Amino acid sequence: MPRQQFLHVCAAADVVLDTFPVGGGRTTLEILAVGTPVIVHEPRTTILQLSAAMYTLMDMPELIAYSDDDYVAKALAVGRNATYRRLLSQRILDRHDVLFNQSSVVDEWSKMLQTIVATPPPTPNNQQQQSDPVVFGIYLYLQVLGETFAFQVRASERHRTMDIAAKFGQVHELEPLYVAFIETVLYKGVSRLDRPIVATLVVPSPGLDPDEIVVDIRLGDDIWLAAHYALWRHRVPSSRDVIDSILNEWRVVGGQLDTTLQWRAIRDRFPETNYVPAPIHDNCVTLVLTSCKRLSLFLPMTTGAS
Repeated sequence: MPRQQFLHVCAAADVVLDTFPVGGGRTTLEILAVGTPVIVHEPRTTILQLSAAMYTLMDMPELIAYSDDDYVAKALAVGRNATYRRLLSQRILDRHDVLFNQSSVVDEWSKMLQTIVATPPPTPNNQQQQSDPVVFGIYLYLQVLGETFAFQVRASERHRTMDIAAKFGQVHELEPLYVAFIETVLYKGVSRLDRPIVATLVVPSPGLDPDEIVVDIRLGDDIWLAAHYALWRHRVPSSRDVIDSILNEWRVVGGQLDTTLQWRAIRDRFPETNYVPAPIHDNCVTLVLTSCKRLSLFLPMTTGAS
């Protein structure tokens, strides 16, 4: 409904009963602008408490109801008594200027912003970052949870990636297969740091700071993993388009180098983990079907899988 038409409807009404579940903010201001009383059921929603605050500012508490019975009684009193209605309408027109022409809200915002600007920022606690820096991080989308998670490994945790994955799996009640995947990603992400950089790629950022994403490719890298680590390091959300642009740039620079036997021999090293066999249930069968080229990530004990 066009605004002008809505105001005509409000002006024609004898009394307005606040709508549910919306109403009470800008709508109340528009209704009061034409002098029509609104009965406000204050406890029902926070937005109606805003309307009640308007009446409090106008010194008109008689239009604020605090219970269902009070609401019905006040609605009937206004609706049945034309003289009372006209009196209320005139009082609204006489007093509603305090809702539009006073600057207290703007003044409060100004005071708040000035206080924020004048307050020195808290001193960051860099002690842990300096003594135990993060050496690897990655954003991983876990389909089983329908959410993206940020994983990170500190220097003191380089040899405890299994513990990080196991703790996450316990908190989120993940199956061992997902825990093994997370552990493998973290293990490979940390172990690659000891290998030399063979190429540095620079690709444009997807409209975010920084303008460019720098990707270091190390000997034996899983290029997918290196790309995701670079996005995490630049605080750029992972996306298929950006990953593809990094992979394409690598093909231009490195060709098929990452498919050679020497490269794959390094890439296909897995954590030596003593997995506890899952309990056998007679009424439960786990079936794994995959055409994924990354099967080796899910089966860390079979290094020859491809």
